[in-house]
Amino acid sequence: MARVMLKLGQVAEELNVSISTARRLVRRGDLAGCKVGYQIRVAREDLDAYVAQVRAAAAAGQQAA
Repeated sequence: MARVMLKLGQVAEELNVSISTARRLVRRGDLAGCKVGYQIRVAREDLDAYVAQVRAAAAAGQQAA
């Protein structure tokens, strides 16, 4: 099965952040991405995993408060 690869603009839109912020997440290693030519792409599965991780951390933080 082929992996669905998203452009940074698509990732930024789904996360409701700027393209610069999405790029920063990839550069810091918070979100897995790869370069395809001059562009950075993120696999759909990696974006979904990142969102799940952020939600779990937020839920854990709310429970601790």
